[in-house]
Amino acid sequence: MGSVARHDRLYPEPTGEVRMSLSLRFAAGSHKGMIREGNEDSGYAGPRLLAIADGMGGAAAGEVASSEAISTIVALDDDVPGSDLLTSSAPPSSAPTTSCA
Repeated sequence: MGSVARHDRLYPEPTGEVRMSLSLRFAAGSHKGMIREGNEDSGYAGPRLLAIADGMGGAAAGEVASSEAISTIVALDDDVPGSDLLTSSAPPSSAPTTSCA
């Protein structure tokens, strides 16, 4: 007979609202590397969201895929954090497929 770990005992249900403020300082840089001719990476830094998309150097249209990914994510950085994340239902691959077709 073994024992079963009960997760609800490890992580009790919250009893109230917790508020927290967060300040983030960041810097970013990008480099094409030693082999590739261009850099296919994309990035975004907004008031509430940071995002990096790796362009998959050497793959066809890697720069298009990373740019489309960032363009989609930028729309989520609005005045009501999380609202678009909850209502978005588009599959992750729909934008790059549409753009490359």
